[in-house]
Amino acid sequence: MSMGHHTVYGDKSIAIEEINNIKLAHYRAISEEQLVYKTCCYTMRDIATMGNNIETAQRTNQLAKIESGISMHDAAIEASYAGYPKEITENQIDLSFCEPGSLTIKYSELSSESIAERIMRTGQEMAIRSYNLERKIKEYMWLEPIVLWLDGIRKTDVFLPDPSNESTFLVAKYNVRAYLTMQEEIKFLKCNYRLLVNPEQVKFIPHQFIVVPSTCDVEDVRMKLHDSGFSTDMVISVSEYRKKLGLIKCFYSDLLLIPGMIVRIKKYIGRNGINGTIKKIRERLKKG
Repeated sequence: MSMGHHTVYGDKSIAIEEINNIKLAHYRAISEEQLVYKTCCYTMRDIATMGNNIETAQRTNQLAKIESGISMHDAAIEASYAGYPKEITENQIDLSFCEPGSLTIKYSELSSESIAERIMRTGQEMAIRSYNLERKIKEYMWLEPIVLWLDGIRKTDVFLPDPSNESTFLVAKYNVRAYLTMQEEIKFLKCNYRLLVNPEQVKFIPHQFIVVPSTCDVEDVRMKLHDSGFSTDMVISVSEYRKKLGLIKCFYSDLLLIPGMIVRIKKYIGRNGINGTIKKIRERLKKG
């Protein structure tokens, strides 16, 4: 599971097995459309890094050429060689031992996103990175961040998050970095001042576990997330999470509840005023 010069993006811990007796090579041909979205998207990602390398410089050089109005065809040819000599040596690999069904090329099928979609997804990733930086400085010491399963949604004229009181208390006690939901309509909203993400974006949220409140069936959530490709070992109940924390950290997190709720009430007052805050608290108490 490696492309030679880098591992699979999004998982630094993935196992890699090196096979020395098999070597594959390909001619790096880049289409005009692929050049545009790779250059634009990778440049956005590079802005957030703290270093440069030759590939970073290649992308910024390519971006300058694109912005200057150069022929995209010429730019794509130049990017395809990327500093390599133009004399291509062809030495076809004997694939007769492979099963015919395993030789199907699926690149075009798997890369069917438009430029707009690629740039939008990259922009979302960069926004989540910015959110992580802001959220991290507000978190408690000695507790790893977790993702909390959203246990309530209400529908009026639009879908909105509607977390339980337990969920609100958990946010005050632990380092809840974000909420996880399967409801597409509410992703990227905020709930208890935490970002809502769906399974596709949760890989960009640092977290130790996905914790399920007691208001939901943890096995049901595990099944839903397993169907989305998640390891069920990462999905645990609140009681399981507290066992993993241990006695001292549980006691520490319980002490954090009161100051955490005070901070939350202050935010409510700043946003809604005293009367609005009292009304909100009464609604929460009635909800139970």
